Amino acid sequence: MGSNPTLSASRCPIPNDRQHPPPPSAFVSRYAPRVTEAAALPCPHWAETMDAPPDPKNVCERCIEIGSQWVHLRQCLVCGKTLCCDDSPNRHTTAHCLREGHPIMRSAEPGESWAWCYPDELPFVPGPDGWEVA
Repeated sequence: MGSNPTLSASRCPIPNDRQHPPPPSAFVSRYAPRVTEAAALPCPHWAETMDAPPDPKNVCERCIEIGSQWVHLRQCLVCGKTLCCDDSPNRHTTAHCLREGHPIMRSAEPGESWAWCYPDELPFVPGPDGWEVA
């Protein structure tokens, strides 16, 4: 079976100016700013986060289940769960993110605005165009 010259890479039937339309404008949310091009992400793991996670809860979901206490709260930006920080006895956020493979979490504390990438060990803060490395 021969190749069709009209569909080869060098003779694409679509004119060059229409092969790659410009990407849609970037969507930015206050929780997990998103962009459409991977190169513009602060790290590649941001591609796994929710566009608009739910508001964080004011309790650690897992500590409530087991009758434990927490120090501070964090929110997984992949699934939206609110869990306790590493200063808490059970460290539920880190355990959840490592067990589930969810790489990015953010602070769920009032007045705090930062996030953390576990695989890259990078902190992030909001910048003028979305999250940026702190």
